[in-house]
Amino acid sequence: MPSAQFFESVLESLSAGIVTVDADGCIRYVDDTFCDAVNTDSETLRDADLFDALVPAHSRADAREAFRERLESDSSDPEDPSVDEQPIVIGGASAAGERRSHLLVWESTIQSAEQRFVVGRLDGATNGALQSDAAADPYRALVENAPVPILVSDETGHLRELNDKAEQLTGRSRSELIGEKITTLHPGDESDRYEEVFERHLEVGGTLRYRPDGEQIHVVDADGDTVPVEISVAAVEAPDDAPTDETLIHGIFRDISDQVWYEQTLEELHENARDLVRAETDVEIAESIVETAVETINRDFVAVYLFDPDDERLHPIAHSDGVPEAFGDLLPLSLGESIIGEAYLTSESVRLADARTDECIQSSDTPIRSVLVAPIDGFGAIVCGHTSVDEFEVTDQRLLELLSRNAEAVFARTEREQEMRRQRRELEAQTETLQQIEQLNADIREIVRIAITADTRAELEQKACELFSTTDPFTFAWVGSLSPERDELVPEAWAGQDQGYLDTDAFTLDETVAEPAVRTARTVETTVVQNTATDIQHQPWRRDAVRRGFRSAVAIPLQYQGVLYGVLTVFASERGAVSEWTTAVLEECGELLGCMMSMMEWEDAVLSEQGQKLDFEIRSQSCPLIRIALEHQCSVSFDGLHQKESGETTVFVRLLAGSAERVVQTAVESTGITSIRQLGDGGDHVLFQVTFSDPFIATILAKHGIRLQQIVGEDETNARIRVTTPSTMPVHRAVDIVSATYPDAELLAVTEPEDPPVVSEHSSGSILDGLTDRQRETIELAYYGGYFESPKGLSGTELAAKMDISSSSFHNRLRAAQRHLLSSLLDGRSADTGR
Repeated sequence: MPSAQFFESVLESLSAGIVTVDADGCIRYVDDTFCDAVNTDSETLRDADLFDALVPAHSRADAREAFRERLESDSSDPEDPSVDEQPIVIGGASAAGERRSHLLVWESTIQSAEQRFVVGRLDGATNGALQSDAAADPYRALVENAPVPILVSDETGHLRELNDKAEQLTGRSRSELIGEKITTLHPGDESDRYEEVFERHLEVGGTLRYRPDGEQIHVVDADGDTVPVEISVAAVEAPDDAPTDETLIHGIFRDISDQVWYEQTLEELHENARDLVRAETDVEIAESIVETAVETINRDFVAVYLFDPDDERLHPIAHSDGVPEAFGDLLPLSLGESIIGEAYLTSESVRLADARTDECIQSSDTPIRSVLVAPIDGFGAIVCGHTSVDEFEVTDQRLLELLSRNAEAVFARTEREQEMRRQRRELEAQTETLQQIEQLNADIREIVRIAITADTRAELEQKACELFSTTDPFTFAWVGSLSPERDELVPEAWAGQDQGYLDTDAFTLDETVAEPAVRTARTVETTVVQNTATDIQHQPWRRDAVRRGFRSAVAIPLQYQGVLYGVLTVFASERGAVSEWTTAVLEECGELLGCMMSMMEWEDAVLSEQGQKLDFEIRSQSCPLIRIALEHQCSVSFDGLHQKESGETTVFVRLLAGSAERVVQTAVESTGITSIRQLGDGGDHVLFQVTFSDPFIATILAKHGIRLQQIVGEDETNARIRVTTPSTMPVHRAVDIVSATYPDAELLAVTEPEDPPVVSEHSSGSILDGLTDRQRETIELAYYGGYFESPKGLSGTELAAKMDISSSSFHNRLRAAQRHLLSSLLDGRSADTGR
């Protein structure tokens, strides 16, 4: 049998934090680990009173009482509750002088030949019972009751002794093992390798866990199951006074099953973390978390909740298969009304032994008993549930927290990547849009050039279509105008890959027709279609467009000052090709084209001396002349109009019927009229020179080439006006122009010209533009005042008085104006005829 000195040496190698006291509480043995824990050397502690030396004064009485009860109980049952229920707290000083406490738990009572001893330790584990035939040497008793398995062999490897823990580890008794080779404890097919390992380990010393090939060291128990262990081996030579010189080898075997499981679980978590990294969406990440928790932590009921900042609730994103059957459908949770919300808010894990008794649950019939929640900081929480009580341990919590940290990193990474992808898409879209805008801006410049160089409206429309049909992303463009009956849109120009689209009957201005150009013609607003295939079964025009590869479209009104001149429609071969920027630029192009078309019609009106005469009935009194005509039921005709650079407009108005005095008095009091001057002494056809500060009906219509001829006040509410339109302007266009200014206007009659239109060789506007304001005022006043008639209407002196200037000044201005007009006419004729 091993000697007492051998057992003492074994004790010294245990480092388990062990102390032995006699029945009086006097310390008989203490190891280095215990001394380090209480920060006191062994010399001071040996033979000292345990309670006086280590236990704080305020608790010594209770500690002695607990010690006495433990001694008197003399229990050898490892399940004796008194072992765990009667600990003693002993205090020691740290290196920094701080007080710290240690829990001392009684292990067992040892009966030696002379007296009884009590063994205590610091780690709180419950040891096996002491054998009834324990040796008289207390050191041997301590070894046999050590908290770890100890096996003793001779130099040949045959077992000579083992303690209780060794029997528990191997599942075999002393009688079965003593005399056997120690390699019989390990897998039989590897006994030679284990023997080599032990020989090398004995030479090197220390703690051994793995074989040289990296495999874990195992012990095989009585049932054939392998148990992972960590082994410390040391040789103890016999002392000089020993009867033999035998050398014994003791091995301390530690069962590390829990540690190995924990390490393997960690490794699985790390492997699953790689799967987590590959997930790209929140749902994929949540599903991967659930799968990892089920496989790695071995929990059947797992769910992942994510926080939605919009409704401030936690929403279930993924769960294990058994959750719906066991707990029903998971619902969103408010932050302040659930332990999951509490864990999320505090960023601290929650572990409940029994959910039914927890005040946060407030439900006695919930099927969930054990609950474990680990927050995913900033994102949500992982929840594990079980229908049994107290199913989750500290290791489960630590593993779930590790999984939650991995999840947090993946969610954060995914969030960053999604944000980067979103920014990249926005940047790409902006870049593409900017490129398109730059191209469209270039097209606008080209449209301006085309408008300047185009001789006719048809040429302007055709070149615009050719330009836009070749502008990315568009492939086809066309311009349509309203028919004279205003019941359909008529194609005027087109370019690109139309493939017969304009041959379809899709352009009737019917409320049921939703074709983009038709909608724009009806509403005079831009129409954008991002996907022509939407509702394709119910809208024929969409089928026609899709058959020709048109995937998106935009229709722009070509208008100027509220008048619609046509509709420009462009089609693209890609869906969603019409951006806001593209639409905005095209609308600018539409305004520009509308303005150009208006100018062309105005030029036609200037060059055309005859056109249709239209009579309208107007009730609006926004124009001061119409107000005067309505108030006095008078009739006036317009002889001439001149717009000055200052913004004022001078017109010559002839009163055909009515009182001149009343007209002058009302005009003086009217807003919008700066001055009124009567030319002549009266009569039926009194001539007035009227200056307006604001635009009025005549100036507004003149911008479109329409000349106001007459205003007749028929009664106090209705006035009739007559206008002359350019020969090239359709009636509906003139109606649109008048209605844009006076919405209540009603067309009464249309009178065709008696003679064919005559185009003037010269534009009176361009000739008169060369005169100064004073020269033009002088010659117009002389002309309309009858100065050039015979007999004269007004003399030069009378006209000078009207202008409040001297007679000589009047004649000087008149001669200068006549000289300019003659020069323009004669020089222009010579240039044209080559004379």
